[in-house]
Amino acid sequence: MPTYIAGKDAPLEESIALFRSRAQELDLKIIEHPFLHPLPDIYSINIESSVSPFVYSNGKGTSKLAALASAYGELFERLYTHMFFSDYYLGPKIGKEPFVHYEDEKWTDLNLPKKDLFKEILNASLKKFYLTDNELSLEVLIDKQGAVNGRGICSLPFTEAFSKKTVFFPVNLIDNLYASNGMSAGNTKEEAAVQALSEIIERYTKSTIIKSAYALPEVPKDYIAKFPKLLHTLDLLNAGSFKAVCYDASLGGKFPVVCVVLFNEKNGTCFAAFGSHPLFEVALDRTLSELLQGRNLNDCDDFAEPSLEPEIYADPTNLESHFIDSTGILPLEMFKAKSDFAFSPVNFAGTTSLQYEFLKELIKKEGFKIYERFYTAANLPVCRIIIPGMSEVYPIDDLAYNNCAAGFSLINEILELNAKAPCEDEIAALLCKIEDADFSDEAPVFESLGIIADDIPALKNLRFGQLKCLLYLALKDYDNALFYAKWTLNFNAAIFDEADLNFYRCLEKMLECIDDPLLFKDLHRCFTLLYGEETVQKVLSHIEGNDHFYGLPKNVLTLDSFKAHEKLIKIYEKIKE
Repeated sequence: MPTYIAGKDAPLEESIALFRSRAQELDLKIIEHPFLHPLPDIYSINIESSVSPFVYSNGKGTSKLAALASAYGELFERLYTHMFFSDYYLGPKIGKEPFVHYEDEKWTDLNLPKKDLFKEILNASLKKFYLTDNELSLEVLIDKQGAVNGRGICSLPFTEAFSKKTVFFPVNLIDNLYASNGMSAGNTKEEAAVQALSEIIERYTKSTIIKSAYALPEVPKDYIAKFPKLLHTLDLLNAGSFKAVCYDASLGGKFPVVCVVLFNEKNGTCFAAFGSHPLFEVALDRTLSELLQGRNLNDCDDFAEPSLEPEIYADPTNLESHFIDSTGILPLEMFKAKSDFAFSPVNFAGTTSLQYEFLKELIKKEGFKIYERFYTAANLPVCRIIIPGMSEVYPIDDLAYNNCAAGFSLINEILELNAKAPCEDEIAALLCKIEDADFSDEAPVFESLGIIADDIPALKNLRFGQLKCLLYLALKDYDNALFYAKWTLNFNAAIFDEADLNFYRCLEKMLECIDDPLLFKDLHRCFTLLYGEETVQKVLSHIEGNDHFYGLPKNVLTLDSFKAHEKLIKIYEKIKE
């Protein structure tokens, strides 16, 4: 007997079979990990590719089938929107192909006259929205692969939902600001769009409630009683030290959103889950599943106490935590006895197509514009929706100050760093680029470049502070080299092996006395006794400029050097075909 659930246009068995078949065609070798099942009607699951563990997803639902379909849906939405690959360097080969991302992409040369640039990118109102600072360089929109290959800005066409006009959004803008928000896979185009719009509404409403510290009305128990299975789950949550309260998060009937807060009287903490869908039953179902996704009840002791301080709960970093896993801090005012809204549940019981139109009208009524992009691959409808001003996950300032493409302009220089005799001008220029990119000293170098270096510990553990030490040493700028040698020892002491630890300890001591040649010479035997002759000779060779960049490979690094990264790119090439 096929299993149908509310909000889905096909039985779960059919959806899962299609997903599994496509995963097999792509040779993803999916591992379906055991289900977590903390309550009778709450299931969650993690699935991942054994080819590349960086391709993974999580699913949730009120049954095993629902959770599995959810996990596969998330997997394919992230594959076909290329989100799985958005943080990674795709390599020079792909970067030079006729299309890097999709056949309908458009490349804009930054050498065009400025007045002509925005004939191809965004539109007048979107330019004003995203590039609020007129002096903001257009380089913040350069595609990550374009940063290496000099192709400029890559944009993808989106359609405005009502006017049907096409607008090109830069790929790097999307990657920087929207993460997974507004992406969905479905059995039909409309089902995918309803899910994507519901997700945007849920997160926008959650953020609005937390930032504004709105007190929400409770959902009466007799209203929840219309859905016995969900009421039973709530009753089970109200056991022992936990108390679960269901709130109407519709903001007075504006949006179809439900909130459930789990209070823990053992330690005075709480956390909230939100869910959205035109059908109240589906919204509450999703909220309860979200509450315990990837968790058992005994994992719910580590959340935060609510706060009365807006600078804490309304802080962008806290709001990002709520987006990622609901672990952020909540405002205490949310739980005032007198709510800021009347109980106004939204429950629209129409076809999926009508639900799609219903959600679009709600969003339009609030003054937002909806930009949609649909993908159809192997009968798997996927969409990505952007609603400027509503669906951003990260602040627009991140384009300038936390741009995820910042490291891509450094790739060639760093990959080739130790393969040739260093030129002082090139090293000084690289140091300037690193400073201009504003990486923290703690940032992992290769992760920031978009390269997976997990099979090469010396590269995986390399931080910008350590790299600066080696660069300054190559320039014979001993004061700065000493500063970063101390930093490196302080930061990496716990993860360095004995040889690396000895190298930097010896380097620190030698640099401390390098300004006193007599003392430096006089302490040579002592250094040898402390660190060994081999280590002392290595350090001396670096100080004298005969050797450079300790620990980095001597050959030019290519993506072939990074096996885990190469496997991920092979999956990308299959998806791109």
